[in-house]
Amino acid sequence: IQPLAMPLPEACSDSYAAGWAIADMAIVRGEGVNHDVPLDWDEDKARGFRERIAAEDFRVARSAEAFSE
Repeated sequence: IQPLAMPLPEACSDSYAAGWAIADMAIVRGEGVNHDVPLDWDEDKARGFRERIAAEDFRVARSAEAFSE
């Protein structure tokens, strides 16, 4: 099992963690990811997936700001 590139938020559910980990793996692999999730995912898993993508977007934006300064 590959360690996560960005750690899980504290006290999250297993379902949330699964969504986070799936997004994390896709990001690390360089796959294009968007906020769309399969319809059969529960809301917590979908939220974990989307929040991991949002965290990556924020990290990239901060890096770009630091680089431009």
